[in-house]
Amino acid sequence: MGLNKELRIQILKYLRDVTADHPSKIIRGYELMEIFSVDEYSLQSNFKLLKDLGYIKLLSQNEGSQAFVKITDEGLKQIESISD
Repeated sequence: MGLNKELRIQILKYLRDVTADHPSKIIRGYELMEIFSVDEYSLQSNFKLLKDLGYIKLLSQNEGSQAFVKITDEGLKQIESISD
């Protein structure tokens, strides 16, 4: 699948919703792979772009299924502007 704008929007929305319900929860990459039915390459590609844009923060060195990820304030602003 590779880079996919709709997937990035879905990831940000999911991270926003989880953060709203459980502010201290950290999401693992494999959870997102299962939820969105994507392979590790697609997850890594989209994580890298989201990280480079400042929309997510990876709390581990891994950018794939073993990654720990949280949405940033900038990511929250971005997804709110898309959702409006």
